[in-house]
Amino acid sequence: YVDMVICSSKEQAELISAYNSNVRVILDSHHEFLQPNKSINPLHSDQNSIFWEGQTATLHALHQISTPLIEIYKEQNFRLELVTDKKHKLLMNRYISTKSDNQIPNLKRHLGDAVSLHTWSKELVIEIAKRSTLGIVPVNMKSAIQRLKPENRIMILWTLGLPCLA
Repeated sequence: YVDMVICSSKEQAELISAYNSNVRVILDSHHEFLQPNKSINPLHSDQNSIFWEGQTATLHALHQISTPLIEIYKEQNFRLELVTDKKHKLLMNRYISTKSDNQIPNLKRHLGDAVSLHTWSKELVIEIAKRSTLGIVPVNMKSAIQRLKPENRIMILWTLGLPCLA
């Protein structure tokens, strides 16, 4: 019943095209993260930090890489900087709040104070990216929503000049 559907990834377009033949992909620009005349050089960062940002609903994707992160941490200490909301809604993203770090108990147990959870803001994303060495985008391939959206997070990291492991 619509003339056109606009979505933000080619994977979404493929799925939607079963319902509407006029689908257009418009990637999010992430212009709000552009830093004119400011260069981020993460390879020469004074901290050994791994950076992750996103909604609390995607924090659980860190579970699938927690074992390798813990093994790497044993050999090479690093900081894991997480930028998201400090509270997570458990039911329908609306009810029953819990602390967001409860979503990553294995990492908190093994990395301890090396895991920092920061409240999301554009300014904080930029600040922490500047002092980080690497950005990570773990994608839970079993989650249809996560599987269709990693481009946005990768583009934010690249816009900030941060190498990314996805």
